[in-house]
Formats: sequence, structure tokens, C-alpha cells
Amino acid sequence: MARLPKITPSMARNIIAVVKVAGPVLLPFAIKAAASAREAYEKNRARRLGVPLAEIGQYSGRGGALHARLNNVVTALDDLPANHAAFASEAGDTARRLTAAVRAAEHMPTSRRRSVHKAVSTELDSIETGLAERLLDR
Repeated sequence: MARLPKITPSMARNIIAVVKVAGPVLLPFAIKAAASAREAYEKNRARRLGVPLAEIGQYSGRGGALHARLNNVVTALDDLPANHAAFASEAGDTARRLTAAVRAAEHMPTSRRRSVHKAVSTELDSIETGLAERLLDR
């Protein structure tokens, strides 16, 4: 096993000199790379959640994905024709209750929060299925 060389005072001075010269040159590139990586991450997250990039900050936290799904369902309920008004009203009320449940789950212990999120997701799946059937039925 090779031993690492000990850092001597002259080696330390050389390293500091290199950093003083290369740092100002490389720092803008590092900042730009970090900003690009952050932007790509946010775009990917917005695409996964199905929301515009400008609204991604509204869907943070552990229940962010569920909040995005609930918001998309409520928006889609507005597109339902008038002959499905009863379903839209009932599903809208359910979506509001589910939104409150997800908000309340934010401060629960992990195991309880997971069970609430799973229950909300299951209920949301059934609403989305009914919504899709009615939107395609028109």
C-alpha cells in the first residue's frame, strides 16, 4: 500500500498559489454548472408532477406530488360537461377533503403520514378513473 506524501509547508504554499490563480477562473464555470444542474432537476420534477415550472414551488414537501395530482383533478373537473355536474360536485368535495388530509399528514410521524398518503392516493386513483371515463364519454 502506497503511503500518501505528507503535506509540507512548501507544498501547502504551492497549493494555495494554484488555488489563487485557478479559483477566479474556474469559479464562474462551477457556478454556471451548478445552476444548470438545479434548473434541469426542477424541470424534471415539474414534468413528473405535471405542473408548469413556474408553479413548482407550490408543490414542495412530502405531500407535494399528491397536492399536484389533487390540483390537476380539480382543474380537470372544471372541464366536465354539465350532465356530469353531480360527479364534479362530489369529486370536488372529496378532493378538498383529501387536500386537507395531505396537509395534516405533513406534521405526522412517518408511518402515519405514509398510511395517509397511501389512502389518499388510492382514493385519488378512483376519482381519476371516474373522471377519465366521464371525459371520454362526453
